[in-house]
Amino acid sequence: MGLSLMPEYDKRKIIKVGEGSLAITIPKKWCQELKIHPGDVVSLIYSKDTIIIKPLTRTETGKEGAGLGIAVDVSKRVVDQLVEEITACYTEGVMKVRLIKGTAEKINELINKLKRRLAGIVLLKPMQNVYEIVFMDVNVDLKSIIERLVSLITEILDIIRADIEQETKLPKQSLKDIEEEVEKLYYLGLRIHRASLANIDVADIPSALDTLIVLRDLRDIANAFIRLEEELKYILVRYKEEKSGIYRLFMVIRETSLGAISSYMNHDIDLALLILSKEAPIRSYIRELTKGKELTNIINEINLIINNSLDIARTTISKCVRDIACRCRFYPKLE
Repeated sequence: MGLSLMPEYDKRKIIKVGEGSLAITIPKKWCQELKIHPGDVVSLIYSKDTIIIKPLTRTETGKEGAGLGIAVDVSKRVVDQLVEEITACYTEGVMKVRLIKGTAEKINELINKLKRRLAGIVLLKPMQNVYEIVFMDVNVDLKSIIERLVSLITEILDIIRADIEQETKLPKQSLKDIEEEVEKLYYLGLRIHRASLANIDVADIPSALDTLIVLRDLRDIANAFIRLEEELKYILVRYKEEKSGIYRLFMVIRETSLGAISSYMNHDIDLALLILSKEAPIRSYIRELTKGKELTNIINEINLIINNSLDIARTTISKCVRDIACRCRFYPKLE
């Protein structure tokens, strides 16, 4: 299944039903994907200029008890603390958060910050001076989230290379937009991962941990490259004569990170081992290229990228040893 954080679009004509009600039809494909059938009950959410039709979850239909909800006293926290608190609710699978004792200005600031971090947020006002945040389900799986994160990292690398080569072609997506999407994908991945643990077999726990590790590593790599791009803008002005060295340094880091990611995505233990075997030469080369220069911030970001890339390569090997098909491919069977 492909990743679709962006909604699909369709136009439908409003139909009059009875004396005072109106209705619309829903595309068959969407109903099949969401498992909606004739006679099912759905939630209707009205938010400013939008009407959302949402299938009921198993908790809302009563098949798995009551949905998890939490009340938060907005007056006791500053906005940044509330963002962290509600993010934790989101990743732990909370269905809705009721906000009490909050001013409209503070609620708006909170929602604006949350929408830059979390996917599928809807703000409701069920009663006077009370607001509710409802977390809408996003129809995507962890594999698709990881694939999209890899795609974004590749896009970031293309932007950095264009900056170094001073190409005038504008990127398709700004780094600020990419950073926001990375965060949304990461926290959505945590939410989906947490929900999947409810039905996981004991034998699948190591693989679930691998996915969590790689999800965090990819997010950290993406964010480190975004910060690196900002630092490189300054360095390229200060050390114009070192442009070729900076380019070589970038290409070494690029090759290491993409190689480690490729080893994981393609179950390639040989590539993972190759990446790990190059750790000492890579670090030595980085020290040589940065010697005598005030590049503390860049070196910190590079080390973070290298460390997370090596972590992904090691996870690839562990996963391959555990997986029967991969083990048979790379290791001969003992007689």
